Amino acid sequence: MRKTTPLASLSRREKIVLQWLVEGLRDKDIGPLLGLTARSATRLVRDICDKLNARTRTQAACMFLSDLMATINWETENR
Repeated sequence: MRKTTPLASLSRREKIVLQWLVEGLRDKDIGPLLGLTARSATRLVRDICDKLNARTRTQAACMFLSDLMATINWETENR
């Protein structure tokens, strides 16, 4: 059984924003995609970092990628 990670506490929308962070999108790029201002997108990214206890958006993106890789490895091992 997989352990629960901090990423499990994120909403679907927050996980989508994390994917965009991995892709290198900036707050001013993310805002319009969600119908938000860049400032609101900045707040959303900050909330995501707070939930993950990440100091930076880059650290949050790395946590997302690490969790993704763990999921892929777990699924591969349990086939």
